[in-house]
Amino acid sequence: MQGLDDSKNLKIEFSSDALDFFADRRAATHAKFLLPFINSGLRLLDCGCGPGTITLDLAELVSPGKVIGIDISPAQIEVAKSLQIQRKLRNIRFELGDVNKLKFPSESFDIVFAHGVIEYLEDPIHAFKELHRVLSKDGILAVRHADWGGFLLAPENDDVELFFDLFRQLMVHDGGNLSFGRNQISYLRKAGFNKVQVSASYDCWTPSPDITQKVAVYMASHCLSNEFMKPVLELKLADKSTLEKISEAFLEWGKNPDAFAAEAWAEAIAFK
Repeated sequence: MQGLDDSKNLKIEFSSDALDFFADRRAATHAKFLLPFINSGLRLLDCGCGPGTITLDLAELVSPGKVIGIDISPAQIEVAKSLQIQRKLRNIRFELGDVNKLKFPSESFDIVFAHGVIEYLEDPIHAFKELHRVLSKDGILAVRHADWGGFLLAPENDDVELFFDLFRQLMVHDGGNLSFGRNQISYLRKAGFNKVQVSASYDCWTPSPDITQKVAVYMASHCLSNEFMKPVLELKLADKSTLEKISEAFLEWGKNPDAFAAEAWAEAIAFK
C-alpha cells in the first residue's frame, strides 16, 4: 500500500488515515540500507516520495546537496511541502512527477531512491531505464520493494486474511507484481545496471500495543475507503457487507495482545 507512480496513470488520492500511516516512515528505518552511501553535497531524487518523511531525512544528510521528491499524488505532495516548512529545510523541493516520464536531464542526480513504487508498474524495466538515465556517471540507484510471499500475520483470522487476498487481487489487476522484491535484481540488470548489491529486511507493523492499535484503525478505515472499496465493488471481488465485516475484524485483531504483522522487503543498491 504505497504511493503509486504507475504506467496506467492511476491517480489515487489517499485518505488522511493513509497519509498518517505513511508519515511514520523515516530514513533510519526505511532507507537504512542506503545510509552508508550518503555523503554531504550529493544530488538526490526520491521517486514516489509520499508525505516526504524519508525524503526530508535524506535532505538533512546530503545538505548542502540538493534533493527533489516527486510523487503522482497531489495530496502526498501537499503534506510533504507542509512538513518541509515545519522542518525548515531549504535544500529540498517537492513536485508532481511520474517515474516513467522524468522531466530531468540525463545525469542530473548522484543518487536516486525509490521505495515501494516500481512493484506496481506494468513495465518495471522501462522505469529502471529512466532512473538509470538521470543518474550521473558512477551514481547509484537505491530501491526497496515489498514481496508479499513473505508477509507474516498472527493470530490467524479468516476475515483479515481475506483483506490481504483482495489487496493482492487488486494489485495484480492493476499490473503489479506480488513477488517483485525477490525478482528486482533481474529487472535492474535488464535496465543496464551490471553491479547490484542486495539485502533484505522486515517492517514490523506491531512493535507496541499503541502502534498495533493505530495500524488496526488504519486498516479498518482503509477497507471502507474509496481507494480500496470502490475497485473491489466494481470488480465484484466482494460486497460492501463483507468489507464492513473485514473492517470490524481488523479492529478486534488490533485489541488482541498476541497480534503480530510484518512485511518483507527486498533492497538493492545498483551502480551505474
